[in-house]
Amino acid sequence: MAARAQARVDLLIPVVKGWCTEQSIDIASMGIQVHGGMGYVEETGAAQHLRDARITTIYEGTTAIQANDFLGRKILRDQGKAFAELRTDMAQTSETLTKYPDPDLQRLGAQLDDGIQTLTRAVDGLLAQDASDLSAAYFGSVPLLMLAGDVMGAWMMARSALASQNPNSTIERSFAKSKQSAALLYADMVLLPGLGRAHLIEQGKRSVLNALLI
Repeated sequence: MAARAQARVDLLIPVVKGWCTEQSIDIASMGIQVHGGMGYVEETGAAQHLRDARITTIYEGTTAIQANDFLGRKILRDQGKAFAELRTDMAQTSETLTKYPDPDLQRLGAQLDDGIQTLTRAVDGLLAQDASDLSAAYFGSVPLLMLAGDVMGAWMMARSALASQNPNSTIERSFAKSKQSAALLYADMVLLPGLGRAHLIEQGKRSVLNALLI
C-alpha cells in the first residue's frame, strides 16, 4: 500500500508543479485583462501577480523539465503502471457520474470519460513510440503534461461535484449546486478544448521537422 501511494505521489508531483504554475500565468494575465489599463499600470496590483506567477514555471525545474520527468521517470520507466492505476480511479468517478439520474452529472461523467480516453491513448502511443523514436516521445512531453493536468483537474472537479450530492452532507444546497455548476463549466471551457493537445503529442515533431526542411 505504501509503495502504491508513493508511486501515485511521484506521478502527480510534476503535474502539480508544471500544470498549476502554467495555469497561474494564464489566470494572472486574465486578471490584467479584466482590469484593463489600470491592471497594467500597477493601480490594482494585478501586474505584480503576473510577474510573481511567471517565475514559478522556472525555479525548481522549468515546465519542460517537469514534463520530461513526468514522461521519462513516471511513465516510461514503469511502462505506465502507476498511470494505469490512476486511470482506473478516474474511470470509476466517470462511471459513477454517468449512473446518476441528473442529466448534467451524466454529461459531466461522459466528458470526463472523453478526457480519460484521450489521455490514455496519448500515453499508450508514447509508450509504443519509446521503443522506436525516443526523441519523438519526448517532443510530446510538455503537451502530455498539460493534457494530464486538464484531465486530472476535471477529475478533481468531478469528485467535488459527486461529494456535493451526498445525501448525508451538511453543506447548503446552493453551495452544492455551485460545485456541480463549476465542474460543468470546467469540463466545457477547459477540459474539452484542451483535448486537442493530443494532436500535438502525436504529430508535433513531424510538423516541426517538416517546417524546418522547407
